[in-house]
Amino acid sequence: MTGDLRPSVLIADDAQAMRDTVRQLVTEILGYEVVGLAVDGLDAIRLFKEKKPELVLLDISMPGMSGIEVLKSMLAHCSDVVVIMLTSAEGHETVEKCLSLGAAAYLTKSTPLAEMKRVIEDTWSRHQVPCSNDPAQSL
Repeated sequence: MTGDLRPSVLIADDAQAMRDTVRQLVTEILGYEVVGLAVDGLDAIRLFKEKKPELVLLDISMPGMSGIEVLKSMLAHCSDVVVIMLTSAEGHETVEKCLSLGAAAYLTKSTPLAEMKRVIEDTWSRHQVPCSNDPAQSL
């Protein structure tokens, strides 16, 4: 894969303002394609299964199903998906758990946009391996 490959992206966050901010960063600044916007954990799983994104920006704390449970489910379905966790809290315990489960990186929601951009680009360039679009796979 080349470093120019632009991933398909799923954004999962229950806060509309955060979804909008991240979507704008991903599409207008990074030039990536957003294939889904999830409002809760169950919506994230549904969109992940339907759209097969290569990169997921996933809130840790969401209604319906926690980001940690969503992360586990996504990685069980496709271990190559690149997941960056989003968190409003800076508790190292939860972040460390996500990283140990397979998240590629994390961002606090208070991170300046320029830093978010850098983390997303760097994380994608280090991990880019698209998931199989095999419809026989299921969550």
